[in-house]
Amino acid sequence: MYQSALKGDLELLSDVVGKKNAEIINNTFAFCDLDGIGEGLLLDTGLPIGAIHKLLASLEIGKRVSEDVARSNPIECSADAYELYRAGLGTAKQEQFLVVCLNSKNQVTAEKMISKGTVNECRVSPLDVLHFAVQECANRIMLFHNHPSGDSTPSPQDIALTKRISAAADVLDITVLDHVVIGRSNYVSFADLGLLVKAELDETVKAIEIDSRKRKAAEKKPAAKKETPKKPSKKKAGKAKRQTTAEFLASRGASPAK
Repeated sequence: MYQSALKGDLELLSDVVGKKNAEIINNTFAFCDLDGIGEGLLLDTGLPIGAIHKLLASLEIGKRVSEDVARSNPIECSADAYELYRAGLGTAKQEQFLVVCLNSKNQVTAEKMISKGTVNECRVSPLDVLHFAVQECANRIMLFHNHPSGDSTPSPQDIALTKRISAAADVLDITVLDHVVIGRSNYVSFADLGLLVKAELDETVKAIEIDSRKRKAAEKKPAAKKETPKKPSKKKAGKAKRQTTAEFLASRGASPAK
């Protein structure tokens, strides 16, 4: 029986890449450094490409199994959320934006990488985020994105985007539980910082609704008709002339002909 739990780190590496290659890896890297290591660094050690691919495949399998187990557990705080996605996002070289759908028990039901950008920018549309949530029939979502610089401090653009997504989601009865920005070895939670305050979002939604009502009212209101001056009718003009003639004859002591 293969008893992997009883083996040391070097023995496990030997089983994957062979004893000689395992010794090279062990002498070059700390075991924890293998988490997220790239092919380039391994090539620099002189390892054969076959051994490198075996090692990377084994690491990826371990990461996926660990993530699947973690997804079955409810996310109860921002630390849980960070631990679940730090391995995938914390080492990425480009900014990436991830949307995660959750059920009523805060268990992950679906996830999608909405956008991949550059080293310092990632363009995201609230429409794309919410379209995925609606497709998955989710009423709870969490947002994740990384900062390749290593500094997880949210930028003004991050804050503005989160407010737009949250306001639009509220209209669809979808709750944005958190937006977690992941750095190299740290994270920032919008929920922990109070940047997802419902009252503030309600004001945004009200402003959108008021603006929408104003536009609809303006579209329904008929255009004002220009008033043209009324011309006196010929009938009235004639009556005024007969009266004037009668008055003239009366002033001469004559009566009008019958």
